[in-house]
Amino acid sequence: MTTADNVLNVLYSFNLRKEGDSKYRCNSPFRPGADSMTFTLAINSPEHGAFYDFHPAADPQSGSLYQLAKHLGVALPAVIPVLSTKRPYDGQEDYARAHGLTGDDLRAWGWRETVIDGRSALEIQTQTGLRYRFLDGAKGKAVYKSVPGYARCWYGMVDSLKQMLIAGSPLVICNGEISTIAARKYGIAALAMTGGEKGEIPPDLLQQLKGFLTELPDPRILIALDCDKAGRAAAHGLERQLQAEGFDTRAVDLALGASGDLADFCMIYAPDVASELLKLPLLPPTTDNSKWLFATLDDVLKLPPIDWLVPGQIPARGLTMVYGSSGTFKSFFMLDHALNLACAGTGVLYIAAEGEQGYRPRVEAYIQHHKRKPTSINFVLGQVDLFDVEESTDFTRLIEAYQPHMIVVDTLAMCSGVADENATRDMLTIVNGCKQMSKVLNAVIVVVHHTNAEGKRERGNKVLRNACDTVLRLNLEDDLVCVQSQKTKDTKPFESYYLAPLVIPLGYKNNLGEDVTSVVLLPAEKVVRGEDLTDLQRRVLETLAVEPNATLDTIANTVEVDNRGTISKIVGKLVKRGYVANTASGREVTEHGQQALDQVAAVAGVASDSATVQK
Repeated sequence: MTTADNVLNVLYSFNLRKEGDSKYRCNSPFRPGADSMTFTLAINSPEHGAFYDFHPAADPQSGSLYQLAKHLGVALPAVIPVLSTKRPYDGQEDYARAHGLTGDDLRAWGWRETVIDGRSALEIQTQTGLRYRFLDGAKGKAVYKSVPGYARCWYGMVDSLKQMLIAGSPLVICNGEISTIAARKYGIAALAMTGGEKGEIPPDLLQQLKGFLTELPDPRILIALDCDKAGRAAAHGLERQLQAEGFDTRAVDLALGASGDLADFCMIYAPDVASELLKLPLLPPTTDNSKWLFATLDDVLKLPPIDWLVPGQIPARGLTMVYGSSGTFKSFFMLDHALNLACAGTGVLYIAAEGEQGYRPRVEAYIQHHKRKPTSINFVLGQVDLFDVEESTDFTRLIEAYQPHMIVVDTLAMCSGVADENATRDMLTIVNGCKQMSKVLNAVIVVVHHTNAEGKRERGNKVLRNACDTVLRLNLEDDLVCVQSQKTKDTKPFESYYLAPLVIPLGYKNNLGEDVTSVVLLPAEKVVRGEDLTDLQRRVLETLAVEPNATLDTIANTVEVDNRGTISKIVGKLVKRGYVANTASGREVTEHGQQALDQVAAVAGVASDSATVQK
């Protein structure tokens, strides 16, 4: 049975009655020696709730469901699941109440409500400057902020703390200013490093701590950081460091589930926090075996088939690379896929690490042309350093709230920090970070990359290609974008296909008075007739067949192409393939070229006959 069930069973003997979906009230003796009372209870979940006991002859009591369970003699579970405090708060009183405190408790430590960057926040005074804890619970935005130039410091390292230690209390290192205040309220000699959980105390703060403890003959230190994975790993790091410095140190297990911290522990075990803290067992080792998955043969045979976000091109999980030289519409290609998936309800996070200002017209062009607005895509406008393991890990944790199925890194070069992309070790760091992100988020990571100087393959070390599940290359062929499959794991490569860039006027002007346009990519037929002629190559060849020795300008006007350079490239390719020969007076179609045109006509005739039959 749950804690709530056990508590209710006891309270029903006090004539408890239900007043709503989760509200209860009774007016029977409850406290020892009491003859009457008004008691209310709110049950938020099987393991969470709050009680209020208003007694005319004593101070009112209130607290959590667990505090009530202890008062009633109800056994608590071995591991107590704690609700996450990462939610919006309605001011300082609400934030304090969620951590077992009052607004006066926070004000006594110099906290006050304020607005910073247009967001409601709590201002926190520390030794090295102000910090802010935002209250709006906005997803994807920072929870804490410090003033510029802020340096990490000890929070709570004051004379009253030293007096508690001299009196025999162990020093408790916790995480967060709010946990420090909660612990001190219940007589715990706690302090914390500002700026989050780290597995090592910086040298300057370590020296400050050693100086603070110098008057104590044999100080004991308990490490009681947050119960999540990061907190447990950091706790072991601090334990090892302080033990190496000669301190009697042990990291303890708060046993509160993944969301618990010392403030929660204080709420649950008040007023016996000090004694309960000393009973805690050592924190068990946190060996990370998440990268190993042991499976039997039968387990392997039950694995699901490959799942695709874009059939044959982008798998639902793993790592994909899309690369090409400059001007091959790589970003347009990936943005188009991202917006299509987002329109279908697939969560997408797009890291626009370069050219952020260009994304507005691109998205506007997509919406205007396709007459639909994607609903499940978010953008990161700026670079994410995937070479920095700590930043990559923090970023992964941050974007979990978005639940993306695809993360696009555009481009890899702008998200590689100071990595040497030609070095195997550096690229392994980035690849392993992407693989871990894919695993944690159960999503596919798509990196947009460039070709090398020769334009023959992607830039950098081959470890990236080797790690990818699929590799797509984009090339320009005349006026079309050719999409090629260069690698697929455990499935047949898709046939190359073609996309045509279509210019979309957006209906407004920039500050120079110029019309703003962008491009969408649309499917285009590459006409495979005889020797792989594109439609534009065919039209150029037909023009030369009718008008031998036509100038490039004449050909461009005939086929309605503005770019004379494009025509020059096409004629060069036709000459190289033997369709056109250079003569003393200019150029003319060869016999081989005429045969290709005959094949075009033959295929067109068959298609026409087929269409007639269908009608």
